[in-house]
Amino acid sequence: MPGIFAVVAAAFALLAPAAQAKTIRLHWLEQTPAGFGYPVVVFNVRSIAYDGRSWRVSAAVTNRSKSPIKIRTSGTSTTIPRFGLRLPPSICKYHNYPSCLSGGAVLVPASSYAPQPPAVLNPGQRWSGTFAGRAPLREGMRIAITFGYFVAPAQHKAFSWITSHAVTL
Repeated sequence: MPGIFAVVAAAFALLAPAAQAKTIRLHWLEQTPAGFGYPVVVFNVRSIAYDGRSWRVSAAVTNRSKSPIKIRTSGTSTTIPRFGLRLPPSICKYHNYPSCLSGGAVLVPASSYAPQPPAVLNPGQRWSGTFAGRAPLREGMRIAITFGYFVAPAQHKAFSWITSHAVTL
């Protein structure tokens, strides 16, 4: 009989509804400020979709400067914002991220891109697409979107961007 129980449990698991994905339209437009000392870059966040386990951001990055900007989407540092989400410290109740040890905001990097951002964003060039990852997002959680890591060879500087806008799920 234990075999029949396993088959019945598996059948119910297949019939159980998956978490309904929610999409929030944002239409945020932000830009590195004049006098910031970095290239002029425009960040456009169109929307975020989430289902409690995973998330996907639809966004664009435009290089409005006169020099190329390198884009680094991977790295080992947990304190440098990359393309992803900035979550409140309360997320540590649900998942133990490396940055939970600091007690501050939690940075969750994207694990996939469509299409992949270019290695270099030339002057006037725009990357538009989605980046996605996994995180136990909860209703009422306030999040911001992160972009980076960018390297501006002409200015000999590197930078990331965390949106000044935030959304409550």
